[in-house]
Amino acid sequence: MSFFKPKPPPPPPPRTILGPRTRVEGDLVCKRDVELWGRHTGRISTEGTFAVARSGKLEGPATCACLTLEGEVRGDLAVSGRAAFLAGSSWAGVLSCGRLVVQSGARLVGTFRSRTP
Repeated sequence: MSFFKPKPPPPPPPRTILGPRTRVEGDLVCKRDVELWGRHTGRISTEGTFAVARSGKLEGPATCACLTLEGEVRGDLAVSGRAAFLAGSSWAGVLSCGRLVVQSGARLVGTFRSRTP
């Protein structure tokens, strides 16, 4: 018989999810990760990762630590770390990032600025 029970695994970190049938207008400011599956018009700012799903669309600027883009963004992006544009993604604006990853089939139109670590 054991007196000590094993600790349960830690819960996943909280994140904000804007679902595929969601439309939001205005500014969104979060400390944690943000997933965009629907449409957002306005500014998004997060200290975590910002992920835009294939069905997601952002019209406005975004600031984040890391970016994964599968959907569409029309606006300036300020990414302190890695910005990944996956196949089928679309972006237009000004991009500032620490590291840039672009898969074949991604469409990028704009100005690129490298951030020094």
